[in-house]
Amino acid sequence: MSSFKLSGNLMLDSLALASTWLASHAVAFDAHREIELADVGDQLLSRASDLGADLVVCGGYGHSRLREWALGGVTKHLLAHMTVPTLFSH
Repeated sequence: MSSFKLSGNLMLDSLALASTWLASHAVAFDAHREIELADVGDQLLSRASDLGADLVVCGGYGHSRLREWALGGVTKHLLAHMTVPTLFSH
């Protein structure tokens, strides 16, 4: 592991840890962090297209029907609209 300091921000620390692990295993990658208030599923697919991504890797989680109705379901959206190979892991 690299000697970086944790920031206390879960998202930034997770990205730093994943980046360090991938680099230590000689995996070529680009890490991007963006925060916007649009539909997350559409944003992921749009960004993958903009980057010319070969693969999208993401966590696949299910939530209650009420929560998915109110907030939407990113996993469901990606499955229905994916335009690039997508690997889901739970």
